[in-house]
Amino acid sequence: MTPNDTIFVGSHVIGSDGPYRQAIEHHRRGEYVEAGKIYREILQSNPNHADAMCNLIDVCVYEGRHLEAVSLAEKLVSSFPGNVETRHRLGCLYGESGLLDAAKDAFRQAASLPGGKAVWRWKHLAFCPVFFATEDEIEAYWTKLNRELDEAIDEKPMFDWTTLVSDGFCSSFHLPHLDKCCRSVKEKFAKFFLPSFPFERPTWRPGRKIRIGFLVTPGHEGGFLRMSSELIERLNPDKFEVALVYHESTAALFDGKFRRQYLIRLPYSQNFPQAVEQIRSARLDAIYYWKVGADNLSFFLPMCHLAPVQCTSWCTHGTSGLSTMDYYVSWGKAESLNSQYQYTEKLFLLDEKPFYEPLLPDLPVASRAELQLPGAGAIYFCPHRPSKYHPRFDGYMREILERDTTGHIVLLLGKPSMMMKRFIDRMRDTIGEHFSRVIVLPQLDVATYYRYLSASTVLLNSPIYSGEITAVDGFLYGVPCVSLTGELLVQRYATAFYDDFGITGPAASNREEYVEQAVRLALDTKYHREVSQKIAENRHRFFENAKTVQAWERFLEQAVKMDQ
Repeated sequence: MTPNDTIFVGSHVIGSDGPYRQAIEHHRRGEYVEAGKIYREILQSNPNHADAMCNLIDVCVYEGRHLEAVSLAEKLVSSFPGNVETRHRLGCLYGESGLLDAAKDAFRQAASLPGGKAVWRWKHLAFCPVFFATEDEIEAYWTKLNRELDEAIDEKPMFDWTTLVSDGFCSSFHLPHLDKCCRSVKEKFAKFFLPSFPFERPTWRPGRKIRIGFLVTPGHEGGFLRMSSELIERLNPDKFEVALVYHESTAALFDGKFRRQYLIRLPYSQNFPQAVEQIRSARLDAIYYWKVGADNLSFFLPMCHLAPVQCTSWCTHGTSGLSTMDYYVSWGKAESLNSQYQYTEKLFLLDEKPFYEPLLPDLPVASRAELQLPGAGAIYFCPHRPSKYHPRFDGYMREILERDTTGHIVLLLGKPSMMMKRFIDRMRDTIGEHFSRVIVLPQLDVATYYRYLSASTVLLNSPIYSGEITAVDGFLYGVPCVSLTGELLVQRYATAFYDDFGITGPAASNREEYVEQAVRLALDTKYHREVSQKIAENRHRFFENAKTVQAWERFLEQAVKMDQ
């Protein structure tokens, strides 16, 4: 739920309600602070102004005021107990706030009201708390999620597949950040919905050229364009025809940006059957999904068997869990021994990394003084999403600060919110007196993020999640990252990169090595210079690597041939 999803203009509001109209204009322009101030003033004088309350809920979510948003939604439900959308909205707010039992009750009540959707009875399963105080809390959540998924599957519900993009749900983005293999859980989400889809795999034979579609859903275009544009442009035109499959709401990002591709615009979600027909009628031989399960559209489209061969790669964080997906395309250096067990799809290992990493020009830089960072000591930068701050990470950070008495850790925790406060309170308790050398940043725009990166000494990856793009961004500046090598792909990106560079050390095998490497890179100037220099020496084959394009061409030819 984001601002501008729905702005209630209030058809019943009399024309003299000038402040409300003024708030609406601020809201539409994205001036949420100003809009929120006026909505609150209106509610002080008219506590039952339902439209102002609805709009203020969206503003509160944007501002990170989840408790206030929940309180307002509860009041709306109390005032309008038979309003199905209001109760459904309350369920979403409970879920986003980590109140999963309350979310379950709200969704089930909404499902039972006139106009409610049967699928909402299980919608609480789509939510995973961002914050966990302890690892025991993670275990309890994981156990309950599996049990309730099993109970849902046992009911054998059937749904109208044409409405699932708007009414259904998919697994939470946060699941791969819990230090768990997600295959079983994701397969259960798929098993719950797949029986409702009537599609069979297409069987048409390829022509002289292989027709490959690259599909990206709204909100994910930035990474797709950065790491796929040149790959798409460089595929051999004598062997491949390429279709870009994207949403009409983001057409401006694609139109006129590619030289030889044809474009398939997906209509809005209420026209999901039309979107499916558009893609299937293109008779693609293979389709590559940038992300599967990151949103409803990317979760349900593969269930419609859009092409004889369907595949995904690293931007789907681990397996999709879908039996309709044929291949997960990865890199041999990044996978652990016998890692096929982690995937529902057939694991196909390229001999090069699957992303075509551009060497970005004119990167912004900044001094510590400009960023108001400490002038002395090392800067350990952790630019993570909040869900990657696993409880175990706190101990690693405490040990680093104990070893390096002049260093500072800079955390990127996003917008000020109740959730951020809970993270800070947890870290203050677990890191103890050293928390005085932890700097917490709000949400940053991309240029500002790069400026902080340029002023950093070392990047710290979460020990349960090795950021692929984070590591690459560090390499652009010659800033090394430290990570912990695990069994899962999401714990092995940096490990593979260092292996490719011929660098040993920064990809640690245990907690002691992780702390040792972080502190050594921060304090041993000679060692830091050696690692940075080796990264620089390998840039010519890491960034803009033509071999990545060739590896994808070999995969596509082989995969389409095997399907015949």
